Amino acid sequence: MEDNQTKKTQNLQNEFNSLIDTLDIRKKPNCSEEHLEGIYKGFEKSKLLFEEFIKELV
Repeated sequence: MEDNQTKKTQNLQNEFNSLIDTLDIRKKPNCSEEHLEGIYKGFEKSKLLFEEFIKELV
């Protein structure tokens, strides 16, 4: 039973990561490279937060 729960948890994490990875933020004239880097760092932090959330949920 626990193995099945682990698989479901991993699947949720993989799906969330895939969703985040498909987001494509392109540089716009009023958007600096630093701003874009901040956005992508935020995406990576979101992945970690979601992982922690799932672990606490199960």
